[in-house]
Amino acid sequence: MNDLIEVLKSDEIKDISSEYLEILIDDSLHDDTLKSIPIVSTVCSLYKLSKSLSDRSFIKKLIVYFYGIRDVPYSQKVKILDKINRKDFDLEDFIVSVIIRNENIDKTKLLSYIFKEYLFENIDQDYFIRITYIVEKLLWLDIEKMAQINFDNIPEKELQLRDVLISNGLLRIMDAGMVFTDGKPIPATVTPNEIGKEIKRIISGYYKLKSES
Repeated sequence: MNDLIEVLKSDEIKDISSEYLEILIDDSLHDDTLKSIPIVSTVCSLYKLSKSLSDRSFIKKLIVYFYGIRDVPYSQKVKILDKINRKDFDLEDFIVSVIIRNENIDKTKLLSYIFKEYLFENIDQDYFIRITYIVEKLLWLDIEKMAQINFDNIPEKELQLRDVLISNGLLRIMDAGMVFTDGKPIPATVTPNEIGKEIKRIISGYYKLKSES
């Protein structure tokens, strides 16, 4: 049995409150207070965690990730998570690896939002994995810019961001840059591909939800 999947299905996820989240993010939090939070106690037991700083960091990020899916109905979670169990994909290993590699709490919240999009069947498993990996690699500064710009009309002042999006496979080059008579290159014409459109939709949706909360 995949223990993490059972935790994801449990009521403990639903019971994570914004107050708990604020407590968890507090770096001065005492260990006894930390472990008094039910979901934290479960996670510590599940992974045999200690009081080390690295373990505390992992706990915080994992609970932040859980918090993002707290409003997904039980029946919907069971539908998707049971389906994952029948496929050649280790969700627990995937999520834990993502949490360990990521050091940014804001990005953890976005990664959780991507997972929620998958649980609600707005993206399939392949896109969930691909988009998660891509977002992991992006700088948070670039992600914030991505929420504000139109991928079809990237301003010249953001050509460095355009190159980042191209290198991560989110934009398709329609025609190569040409050269003016004075030697200055014309920026290439680009358009978002399908995964680029999905990432733009998800990031915009995340920021919209964030502004409303």
